[in-house]
Amino acid sequence: MATPYLRILIVDDQLLQSVYIEKLFNSNGYYRVAPVASFNEFLLLASQAIDKFDLVVLNGAIKGCTPARLEEVQQNCSSIGYILIYGARIAGTANSGTVGERQAVIELSGVPGIESIKTVMQSVDPRKN
Repeated sequence: MATPYLRILIVDDQLLQSVYIEKLFNSNGYYRVAPVASFNEFLLLASQAIDKFDLVVLNGAIKGCTPARLEEVQQNCSSIGYILIYGARIAGTANSGTVGERQAVIELSGVPGIESIKTVMQSVDPRKN
């Protein structure tokens, strides 16, 4: 059973792709899903967040997403639990697992599908463990 209150943020400038990913989460019982269309919007939300985002689903090919900026987010933003990066390999990012208070970073080579969402949520959702 899914934990319905988990907060998920989708960062993708391609609207149809973002909607597709949101629907995948919805079909698995996750409804607190918010899309943003730019990396700068993501940075603003992450830096201003009062409540933690349990998962950020990030299109690694989005404009403004560089290894240095992502590393900065990992080091300075405690409002993010896990980061799922897809669509582009971001050199210099950590592999799965947390290091201290840092986020776990999971990379996919392509757009997430239903099976990859289920697999990722095994780590993110405490009820799935």
